[in-house]
Amino acid sequence: MVEYAKIVLGLLPKHLAGTPASLLCCTPRSSRMPKYTTGARVSQGQYGPGTILESNQHHTVIDFDEHGERRFITMMVELQSSKVPAPVKKKRAKARKKTS
Repeated sequence: MVEYAKIVLGLLPKHLAGTPASLLCCTPRSSRMPKYTTGARVSQGQYGPGTILESNQHHTVIDFDEHGERRFITMMVELQSSKVPAPVKKKRAKARKKTS
């Protein structure tokens, strides 16, 4: 019941919901943290497929194919691995200098 209350109140991420409370309090936080490597392709429910740009114990930065860069709290983001290849990004044109 306490675990359910924590989920409803937003104190416990959904992906840790099935974890027994004894493991949550005794397991080091770093071992419970999902491991994401830079360059990995993932998919997130709201934004779709993207590429991991940076991930540490606090934040995960993802460059989504259609929504740009977004920053998430690592312990709370729910990601699935994705087999969708990254789209080819267009190179930006260099700014032209003004001529007098």
